[in-house]
Amino acid sequence: MNIVALYKIFRGREFLEASIASVYNHVDKIVFVSSNIGWDGKDGNNTEAVARAYPDPLKKIVVLKHDTTDQEAQYRIGQQFVMAHYKPDWVLLIDSDEVWTEMAWERAMEYLFNAPADVQAFTCNMHTYIKDVLYMVDDTYGTQVKPTIFTRPMCICQGIRGNGADPRRFMAGVTVHHFALVRDDIDEVFRKMTTSRVGDRYAPPLVHLETWQAEVWDKIPGPAYHYYVGCAGVWQKTIEVDRDLLPYSVRNWRPANG
Repeated sequence: MNIVALYKIFRGREFLEASIASVYNHVDKIVFVSSNIGWDGKDGNNTEAVARAYPDPLKKIVVLKHDTTDQEAQYRIGQQFVMAHYKPDWVLLIDSDEVWTEMAWERAMEYLFNAPADVQAFTCNMHTYIKDVLYMVDDTYGTQVKPTIFTRPMCICQGIRGNGADPRRFMAGVTVHHFALVRDDIDEVFRKMTTSRVGDRYAPPLVHLETWQAEVWDKIPGPAYHYYVGCAGVWQKTIEVDRDLLPYSVRNWRPANG
């Protein structure tokens, strides 16, 4: 089975090394589509250097340059390259702040090997973290987004992150760690929020960020609400987790500016 990992990168260097390490031994190629400008039109790529510097003894890593403010354009460039050069069975769609565990890979491979021919994509659970690797959004009520993680090559661009692929199946027992709002400082967190909102295109407006900082960020762990207006039920609180339950590569993370 041939698997290609596809990243679209701009900012979010904090966990990129850990992310690459978590997939390197499980995929045949890793393709980065790197833009020097963000979806908000501002420049400042801090991830490409990390991708290029990562040790690559098996020559798996390819970095493509494509400056764009369009998330879907990054996916299209990646899809065209992957299909022209590799023609994999599956494409892993992954962001720079997502880290896999060996257990998640073991379970995911069972699903991929046994996937019916008509299944076009798979989703899974994600643990979402805010402020620090020790602070996770509580998902007692199953409210977290279950993103597409694997697609057939033709389905990469069916909706943002393959979320329009059909039929999709859920990988029960597979959970990816998503350090969504864990950055070197609060300014980087706010930038992630604003660029994500633009990139998602049809997302609701942002909440007032300074109010969110006072009511959520400054009180972690505690009550929490999502930074998109109208999505308050998605996040209800943050909880502190045991460091030993984290992927090994992130357990000692500290912000570079902290």
